[in-house]
Amino acid sequence: MYCNGGHNLPYIIRKSGEIEQVENTDGLLLGKIGGIQYQFKKITLKPGDKILLYTDGLTEAMNEHEEMYEEERVEEYLQNHSADSEEKLLRGLIVDALKFMSKAHQSDDITLLVLGYNGKT
Repeated sequence: MYCNGGHNLPYIIRKSGEIEQVENTDGLLLGKIGGIQYQFKKITLKPGDKILLYTDGLTEAMNEHEEMYEEERVEEYLQNHSADSEEKLLRGLIVDALKFMSKAHQSDDITLLVLGYNGKT
């Protein structure tokens, strides 16, 4: 089960290589207003699936031409590297974003977490 408090939607990297962005749920910015009810949804991971969680610093990273890295580049990277280990996927995505930025100043944090599911079907 999961809910979203205004953050970027995670990606599921299926063992098959398919990339899915999790469905959004209703909810305001997490922690902004007390007593808010958040809608929950459920996803099912299968052994070998991975999930990527990230901050907007990744998708909003800009290069010298003020172009943003954006979700399309994240999806393309994940598609091309879906078979990579969690560590290699994480490190590679950070390197790809930094190469994209080139000499531009990093204006926000870039935080990533990649988790692999090794449990039962």
